[in-house]
Amino acid sequence: MARVLEAVLRANVPARRLWRAWTEPRLVEGWYADEVTGEPKQGAYYTWRFDGFGPPQALEVKEVDPGRRLVLAATGYGQIEVLFPGRGQVSLRHSELPFSDVLLDDCESGWRMALATLGHYAANYFEQPKRTLLVMREARFDFAHLHRLFSDAKHFRRWFDGPEPPRDILVDTGREVCRRWDYIGGTLEAKAFHSGEEKTMLALRALSWAREYDLDLLRGALQSSLGNLLPLLDEPLENEE
Repeated sequence: MARVLEAVLRANVPARRLWRAWTEPRLVEGWYADEVTGEPKQGAYYTWRFDGFGPPQALEVKEVDPGRRLVLAATGYGQIEVLFPGRGQVSLRHSELPFSDVLLDDCESGWRMALATLGHYAANYFEQPKRTLLVMREARFDFAHLHRLFSDAKHFRRWFDGPEPPRDILVDTGREVCRRWDYIGGTLEAKAFHSGEEKTMLALRALSWAREYDLDLLRGALQSSLGNLLPLLDEPLENEE
């Protein structure tokens, strides 16, 4: 049986706010894609583009039940069913993906990160435009080892080189971590994923909804942080020797 990816959000926000965040392009840009075109009407196409992550993805709108259910599909990208069962709840199922298990793991982690960002946006920054800063590089690593560097506060302090480091974890997917970062009015995502079947990528992405904060000021700090991570990728941690 083909694997179905699932992710769930529970947040203390009105149900209508979450529906709007999925179906109004400028609001989708507020937490998810960097550019959204089209509209979620049955038979129409809804296009998402992510800076630094390849060409836009055009999805056909298969079903729309306002406030309750949205179904999107694309050749080579499967079907995304999003349910809105009640206040503060989103349930997502992504099926029919023609990917290997390693790429499915990446996709599942990505959705869990995205829904955590949606919850934070809907509760704290709704309708405010976001800005993003992505730094990324190819690296070889063990996902379990890297996850400890991302998630353990002691190890995080060894490599993070930014101002007033974020502390509270919004979501830990078991391989990636998203932290609340009030200093920039946003979040910091520590990401690890495949590019194709063999190449693995290491990335940090800052999202900010604070109009007064200049994200470009962080570029050097995030690049330095990635550089600090590299020698730790092969260094045994406690209980790994």
